Amino acid sequence: LAKLDPEVKLPAADLVAVPVTRLYDRGETVAPSSLLAARIGEPLVTLNPEDAVRLGLRKGQDEFAPAHVSLNGAEIIAGVTVDESVLAGVVLVPRSFGLPIFGPAPVRITKASEKMAAAHKADH
Repeated sequence: LAKLDPEVKLPAADLVAVPVTRLYDRGETVAPSSLLAARIGEPLVTLNPEDAVRLGLRKGQDEFAPAHVSLNGAEIIAGVTVDESVLAGVVLVPRSFGLPIFGPAPVRITKASEKMAAAHKADH
C-alpha cells in the first residue's frame, strides 16, 4: 500500500474504503466483451485479518463469510480476502464492481446473512 500524502484528510469512520483497480472489471471496456467476460471475477474486498475477525467474517482458518458492503449509498455482497499488509481500518474496494468509489470514503461492512449470500450466488 502506497504511503498517503500527510495532507490528505481521510474520512472519520470506523472503516475507510480505498479504491483499487483490477485488470478485469465490470467497466465499459471489459464487461461487454464476450472474450474477456469470463475473466471478470466476483467482487472481493480486502481487509486486515484483525478487522475481518472483529467484524465476524472469519468462518474457518482461511475461510471468510461474504460481506454486505455499503458505500456512498450503494450496497453489494462481496467475497472477503485478508492481507496483513492492509492497514487496520482500511478496506481495499475494487472499482467498477458495483460500488461508486472514486477516493477514500467511509464504508460499512457487516457479515452477509445466509439469505443475502444465497441470493447473490444465484444472481452470479
